Amino acid sequence: MKVTLALEQPVGNHGAFTTMEYVRGIANLHLQHQEPVSKIVLMLQGRVETDLRSKSTSSQEGDFGTMDNHKLFKLSQDIFPPVNVPLAVKGFTLPKGIHPFLFQIRFPVLSACHKLQPWTRHLETALPPSFTFRAPSYEGSVKVQYWLRVKVQRPGRFKRDPVYEQEIMFIPADPVLPPPILDPVYSRSKQLFSAKNLDSNVSPPTFKSASGIDRRENGFVLLEATLPSPAILYIQRAVPLRLFVRTHATLVGDPPPAVLRTLGVAIQTDTTVTIGSDSATWTSSTDLVRIPKLEKLLVGSCTNEELSEEISRDLWKDATVSDVTPSFTTCTVMQQHSLVVTIGFSYGPGDTVYVVKTAINVEVHSGTTPAFGVMAVEELDGHYCNEQTISIPWRVGSERHLGITRGSTNNTPPPLY
Repeated sequence: MKVTLALEQPVGNHGAFTTMEYVRGIANLHLQHQEPVSKIVLMLQGRVETDLRSKSTSSQEGDFGTMDNHKLFKLSQDIFPPVNVPLAVKGFTLPKGIHPFLFQIRFPVLSACHKLQPWTRHLETALPPSFTFRAPSYEGSVKVQYWLRVKVQRPGRFKRDPVYEQEIMFIPADPVLPPPILDPVYSRSKQLFSAKNLDSNVSPPTFKSASGIDRRENGFVLLEATLPSPAILYIQRAVPLRLFVRTHATLVGDPPPAVLRTLGVAIQTDTTVTIGSDSATWTSSTDLVRIPKLEKLLVGSCTNEELSEEISRDLWKDATVSDVTPSFTTCTVMQQHSLVVTIGFSYGPGDTVYVVKTAINVEVHSGTTPAFGVMAVEELDGHYCNEQTISIPWRVGSERHLGITRGSTNNTPPPLY
């Protein structure tokens, strides 16, 4: 006796199931001869496995490790016998052959932690995506995993119950966003000039203002990055980024030009693992744009003693967010992102390149919507609902990460579960 699973492919999402989507398929029971079967149980479950390791100061003690296996949810249903047939003590005798049993089981919206540990604070959050992470030097690891499990229960104490498991991929649907009524978010970084960090061929009068005040000590190049608010980036979509460069403008004589030499746009990811009182964070980076050789004069327009120019978005128009896991929070793992912009520029005849970097905290979303099956109205947890009544919560901590403070504006901020 053995049992196997044959699944239908998920709708879209590159082979991954999403929030509220049914997992459909057939459980095939293979019998080489007739045998009794009590029942067949199908389970859909998710869990987060975490591991933290710390180095001991003594070479004799070795490494200390902390591990946690945290269940996100567990759903089960009997696919045999039919619901209107009572269970039999001696089971139901099935003939030799292959017996198919159709099933469908649905992904929930929120996690429902199973067997809570006393040292873990439960967060009822949206389910995280399938995810695997291993920290450098084996300092820690994370695995978010979802799978189906089918078990054939046989009558009698001394008979093995056949079990079959199959991992499935999951990516969460996006939370509902408000209209873009908030002001754009921005970040600024400034590179100050002085006689010490400029090329010796740049003459001191270069930094004199029209009023004759010596500006050698406060020349600058300022980099400003802006995104629509709330600052959301979507996987496989373009980055709605605008970049502005402002430089000291009211100069005497014939100043040397500021030239944009390099441009880099990257997503920085912070992965934090917390197990009880132990916690660690690792940072990684994914390049979206990396242009090492540019020759763009910063000319722009002069306003209030500043020369301001918007960098052409053609430089990153083809860049999309890829190879990045959506932002998520669970009871033991949190993954947050920021968009980091770096420019290099030169000023004057020398070859010195000065670097300015700035960053904006962002949320990365999958770009998917909940799946509602083939019916317009479905029954969920005993209550009838439609697509408009299903609300995917924002990630716990997202408002704080994006710098949105309730009550600080007349506009309605994004919802936070």
